[in-house]
Amino acid sequence: MASPNKTNSYIKRSPKKQTSDANNAIDAKDLIQGISEKEVEIEHLTTVIVAMDEKVKVLDSVREDLALERSKFQDSEANRLKLQQ
Repeated sequence: MASPNKTNSYIKRSPKKQTSDANNAIDAKDLIQGISEKEVEIEHLTTVIVAMDEKVKVLDSVREDLALERSKFQDSEANRLKLQQ
């Protein structure tokens, strides 16, 4: 004879346990959705960082061009002054 404290495998789960399982499934879906949203946000931020890095490269290139043109202009002005003297 089976002990009265043991539960048999054929006994249905209580409504409380079923609710808990449903809540766990919902929680898991929420976690997966949250992870997906975070992955999308990370991808977006990565794209923004890459775009900003490209802008920095362009800005650095323009600054280098400006320095080169200033140098050429200063040399040209120095040579012009020599010719006038």
